[in-house]
Amino acid sequence: ADPQRGLAALRSLRDEARAKGRLDGRLTVDEAECRVLTDVDSSRAIAVADAGLAAAPPDPPSPAREPWLRLRACRAGMLVETGEMAAGRAEFEALLVLTAQPADAAIHALVLLERGVHRSRSGDWAIAQQDLISACEQLKRQGPALDRDLCLGHLANHYQRVGDIDEALQLLQTLNDAARQRGATFDSAIYSFGIGQNHQARRRWAEAIRSFDEASEANKRLGENVGMSYSEHATAYSLLKLGRVQEALDFAQRALDHLDRSAD
Repeated sequence: ADPQRGLAALRSLRDEARAKGRLDGRLTVDEAECRVLTDVDSSRAIAVADAGLAAAPPDPPSPAREPWLRLRACRAGMLVETGEMAAGRAEFEALLVLTAQPADAAIHALVLLERGVHRSRSGDWAIAQQDLISACEQLKRQGPALDRDLCLGHLANHYQRVGDIDEALQLLQTLNDAARQRGATFDSAIYSFGIGQNHQARRRWAEAIRSFDEASEANKRLGENVGMSYSEHATAYSLLKLGRVQEALDFAQRALDHLDRSAD
């Protein structure tokens, strides 16, 4: 609902886990923080993951093994996000081997998800779709509901990239409705932005602007400058397509003003 408040709470929980000597608790917190930071600051996400993994032995026993693997999966995705392609790809393959047993199916699916996202962004669409669909189907059967939603959101982004707009819109609207019901403001902002992008692909400029307005308002409530910048830039593009040039320039300037060091 509110990433910055969530991050503050996680820092407190990490201190508590350290004080109690609970490695499983500490790694669980680290993985949660890594996930939050994926949409906020990729470099910080890697730093959090590195610190957590440094505190664990090379092959931690249960109950620390599962959060250790989940943290590694998050870190692998962030490695490719920040340009360390070879290291990220090698980690994907190592984790897929480590999680090949049926007991690790939900974590295996998370690794497939991360690899699928990377492949989709790299243009390897056919094998990316195989990874993403396999991951989402597994997470529907096993694993936390929010892992499933994360996967479906990335699958929707993939469908948008390959031009399957109907599938993308259907998934994003379902996810957005559920996010609003549970008060997940940040998630809703991301889904609204994705819906706007798909309206843009259909050249439905006015509908796109409405969706970007919803995303911008949610990010404004949360103080998420990067999210506001994305929404305002997209609004500027849509306004330009409608011939509203001065308004487009105003939104483009606002988008620039909201950028900070964590922007990609």
